Amino acid sequence: MNMGNGLLIVEDEGVVALDLQTSLESLGYRVLGVCANADDAVRRAEADQPDLVLMDIHLDGDVPGTEAARVIRERFQIPSIFLTAYAEDDMLRNAEVSAPYGYLLKPYQLRELNASVRMGLARRRAEVEEQRQRRRLRMAVEAARLGVWEWGGRRGEMVWVEEFLDAFPFSVAKNGRPALLGMAEAEAAELARDLGSGRALQKTVKINAEGAVRWVELCGRNFAAEGESARWVGVARDVTEAYLSEVRLRQASVVFQASAEGILVLDHARRIVSANESFYRLTDLSAEEALGEDPDVCLHVEPHGEAFYRRLEGERYFWQGEVMCRRRNEVFPCWQHASVVRDVEGRVSHYVLAISDISAIRAAEAHIHFLAYHDQLTGLGNRHFLQVELEKEIIRAKRRNECIALLFIDLDGFKAVNDGWGHEAGDALLVAMAERLRQHVRGEDLVVRLGGDEFLVVAPGLDREGACGVMVRRLLTVLAQPVALDGGECSVSASIGVAFFPENGGDLGGLLHAADRAMYEAKRAGKNEFRMAVE
Repeated sequence: MNMGNGLLIVEDEGVVALDLQTSLESLGYRVLGVCANADDAVRRAEADQPDLVLMDIHLDGDVPGTEAARVIRERFQIPSIFLTAYAEDDMLRNAEVSAPYGYLLKPYQLRELNASVRMGLARRRAEVEEQRQRRRLRMAVEAARLGVWEWGGRRGEMVWVEEFLDAFPFSVAKNGRPALLGMAEAEAAELARDLGSGRALQKTVKINAEGAVRWVELCGRNFAAEGESARWVGVARDVTEAYLSEVRLRQASVVFQASAEGILVLDHARRIVSANESFYRLTDLSAEEALGEDPDVCLHVEPHGEAFYRRLEGERYFWQGEVMCRRRNEVFPCWQHASVVRDVEGRVSHYVLAISDISAIRAAEAHIHFLAYHDQLTGLGNRHFLQVELEKEIIRAKRRNECIALLFIDLDGFKAVNDGWGHEAGDALLVAMAERLRQHVRGEDLVVRLGGDEFLVVAPGLDREGACGVMVRRLLTVLAQPVALDGGECSVSASIGVAFFPENGGDLGGLLHAADRAMYEAKRAGKNEFRMAVE
């Protein structure tokens, strides 16, 4: 789905609808249509596929806006923001059925309208992205033919997600105990004990499925908070072929299947005797460079060592986990499976390692983590980042008996630039201001964008005396310098309010409140000024 800023207005008062359309278009949004009743609203929503609907609760006709919003949400997954001149409890309860993104009370202010629509579109984008990620996860799970399971709750039952179980003869828990069809009672009891222990689970179990023996690998993690009963989420994978390959290795030479994984076979001295093309492609090694070498020398960044192979030679003969591998002048993360092959006398004859490059997965995780804690426009930390890092700074300040200065920075005249030059110019200005802040604070200081044209600087160790004033005046000077934009140069200034820990507050909320008040005092003083919070 292509996400933009297309809006549908549903309002039965023509003057109000026209005013709303004009206001939204002045803010840069696309109004795809205006309609006055529920039936037209549903038709237009289907035809135009807006990103967000602004819905009047009280519409002409038999069908209220709340019902129209519910239908649009259920049929087309398009959310609504309700417009109403009233806020009675009964009306709000009826409106909740459609899961609205919010309410705007008439008469609305332009700033409130912009904030509601902007946040609604942001939430919409987030929901669409979440749905996309869930679809990708589903596709990945189905492609890997994994079973997904949960275990926990008061009864300690294992519950399976049925749509992922086509390749597995699984059942849900029986009599409060986790069960696999065809799994021996003793193994089922052992699995229940393992899950109840709370330790990370990595277990291979044997089942009898329709007269055939199958081997299933269970991996899971306990996500329960400290003090709560175990709550597991995990995956199950049919590893029968991998398990039986150990038998085939005892009877004949190693047979390579076409695989995206890099597979290498080690002799009993742990030297590489064979590897597939995927291994050479993943590692950028040639056969001459790999054969006869110890993978702890040519492949693994951290050698496995004797202890690893001794554990591998235990009862299970199998291990999997993440390892760092070498590729010419770089290292990359791999998911590695390791297994042992024994000869007919039970002695170790070979080891089999299979690696797959998970760089893309780790990069995606790092990117998601970055997005969660940083502003996408400027790259500065966001409110979540501020909350986490300020708590750390407060702990350090208490331990060292030091102060922390919190600078609340609001740009003067930004709205005029945004309205007159356009949103792209406004964004470019914000990026420039963010870079100036980065360059003119100390290395230990934190710079955060709260949103809009509001920034924060957390300066550990600064108090009211001397150094803080010098920093603030320097920032006022650099922020007031002209900024080159595509259409020429523009200038804005800043108003700065400063609060101090612990003098003006002991946590983020208290410090923000004090700094915000001081910032508005600076604005009232004529802008391009700063004020320090009083006790």
